[in-house]
Amino acid sequence: MTLPSLPDVPRERRRTATVVAVGAFAVLCLLALVLGLKGLFAPAESSILTSVPPPQPSSSASAAAGTSSTAAAPSPSATAQASDDRVGFSSPSGNIRCEISSQGARCDIADHSWTAPAKPASCTGAWGDALQVTAQQASFACTSAAPVDGKALGYGSSVSRGDFRCDSDKDGVTCVHRPSRHAFSVARAAYHLR
Repeated sequence: MTLPSLPDVPRERRRTATVVAVGAFAVLCLLALVLGLKGLFAPAESSILTSVPPPQPSSSASAAAGTSSTAAAPSPSATAQASDDRVGFSSPSGNIRCEISSQGARCDIADHSWTAPAKPASCTGAWGDALQVTAQQASFACTSAAPVDGKALGYGSSVSRGDFRCDSDKDGVTCVHRPSRHAFSVARAAYHLR
């Protein structure tokens, strides 16, 4: 028993069909890659910190040794809100506890020798021991809850979420919003806002 022979398809037609199939596959792969990366880098809709007013100069902040020449106006509340990408960490000494997300970073310090700016009347929470950075600015934070718990971040190590990065070193913790370069540094001896 013999099988019927198939009609001959010109070589050029087979080549064209192959090129079209490979091209369609490549377009689908590229589309999947773009959509996957967009979903991976899209910011979360919820935020870690509330928005804060622009910083105001403060003579009390510059009078304290080792502090920044400007202190930010108060945040009504820097209470952490639900955010899927929040990560908590602490300095190896445990004196500084922080959290970072794609929306901002905040650090609370338990023991320090510097003086914070005066507590604003609009702040009904804790004041003077927490600093924060958002895409808009770095400032002191009016808080009503501690940062989320996390493990110690070793000296020389860093953690990033979205456009934010925090570095731990022997001189304290520094957190920065990379595109705007807004940042704060906090340590037992001094704080700096930028």
